[in-house]
Amino acid sequence: MVINKEEGEKEGDDSEELDEDEYEVERILDVDAVDGQVKYKVRWKGYGSGEDSWEPEENLESARLILDEYIGSHQNKVVKARDTLKGRKK
Repeated sequence: MVINKEEGEKEGDDSEELDEDEYEVERILDVDAVDGQVKYKVRWKGYGSGEDSWEPEENLESARLILDEYIGSHQNKVVKARDTLKGRKK
């Protein structure tokens, strides 16, 4: 569950050592329509709230289990964020 936060590149194996610019997702905190797309607020493992960032779903593919768990337990918020975007595109 590691992504390259700067470039959005993904690595699938948690056991690999992290490069300087790769970060592990600790948890997903929120979802919203940000900058014209659905984004998830991510807490990075080993970092505090000041380092949280909004990431599009495609950047979180390597954290699919965490993402699916969040979506499953916060379906209403995810649907609301997606509906907000649909409303803007009309």
